[in-house]
Amino acid sequence: MSNFTQSESSLRSIPASIRVRSIFETEGERDGNELLVFGQYAYSSDRIMILYEEFMEKGEPSVQTLISVLNGNVVSIHRSGYVDSLMLFEQGKRHQTSYQLPFGEMQVNSYTLSLQNALTPKGGTLSIAYSLDLNSAAETLNTITITVVPQNNSPTDEPLNIGKEFPT
Repeated sequence: MSNFTQSESSLRSIPASIRVRSIFETEGERDGNELLVFGQYAYSSDRIMILYEEFMEKGEPSVQTLISVLNGNVVSIHRSGYVDSLMLFEQGKRHQTSYQLPFGEMQVNSYTLSLQNALTPKGGTLSIAYSLDLNSAAETLNTITITVVPQNNSPTDEPLNIGKEFPT
């Protein structure tokens, strides 16, 4: 799990609408999904953080997702709850991580094909295209596009609430 420094957890946040569009392609078959949630958005000169909660099907725990962009070109997506993972993305680089699901753990390798960061203090879009192989087996091509629309442009008086799943 990732640990965040005090300065990261004390970023001031703005309430935001967050749209996450994912497209997956395996062996010529294409699928995707879209999620629209409200969450928190924080922006500084060297770090951007997006925090939201996904509610799963009835009776299953939710998933809290924290997306961090460091220096505009390194992205981490940390999911905690029903699933648990920390994925890293840097253009042209490969990363390995484990993906903990209710039925077991999978080893995941990702290779970032492109990373386009158009996030500003007023919101914007982050798009990542990457290949993914699960347990050194089937490879998928994936695109995730995250669009952030702040509900207002003034930070709240509260620091970004990372919560107990993301220790400071």
